[in-house]
Amino acid sequence: MSERFPIYIHRRDDAANGATKFLATTALVKLAVAPEQLRVQLLDLAEAYARALNETRAALDEARRDSRERSRAYWRAGKVIRDFEASLAAAGFYLVGQTATFARDLGVHQGSLRKILAFQRRNADPRALDAQTAWTRYRERRSQ
Repeated sequence: MSERFPIYIHRRDDAANGATKFLATTALVKLAVAPEQLRVQLLDLAEAYARALNETRAALDEARRDSRERSRAYWRAGKVIRDFEASLAAAGFYLVGQTATFARDLGVHQGSLRKILAFQRRNADPRALDAQTAWTRYRERRSQ
């Protein structure tokens, strides 16, 4: 697909039942290109985003619980986000403010998320990560 369209993920918190729902929106020009598929695509992408958030949140929770597995857990978190980004690209979209959007909905700082994503990108094979090496050491290797 040669042309990609922007997608925005909006968070809707329902005060009555405490549930969070995500809505995906895109440019109106996409409506002119493929009107019959757009509604279904946006619903699917919002659901995929919610799944990616849940998987990323689980990896981040594991990193907080077990410092020996922190590097691998951060790698998994970055991989989930990268996979979501790839699925968007395959569908002909890109997420506007990707890091900011994920950080907002995960409750983490954008800078921390950027470090996790850079770490995952630099370390292609998670099996090569040493559980004995602290996360801070992996971050330090970036500057060498």
